[in-house]
Amino acid sequence: MPAKAPILFVPKVDGIIRLYVDYRRLNKITIKNRYPLPLVGELFNRLSYAKIFIKLDLYNAYHRIYIKKGDE
Repeated sequence: MPAKAPILFVPKVDGIIRLYVDYRRLNKITIKNRYPLPLVGELFNRLSYAKIFIKLDLYNAYHRIYIKKGDE
């Protein structure tokens, strides 16, 4: 199975055992995200110029956009 990561128990200096997962091999076979999600600030900037919103836009972002004090 190519998607696995070894789990090790490593003793720390003070004697406590620490759980350690080595993800290096898993990271090598992971397909990188070529189109990452934009930052929240970028999304709000894009929304500020929009004139038409669909129902999904309003459902997911209605309470997250500050309009004016008291309109939360």
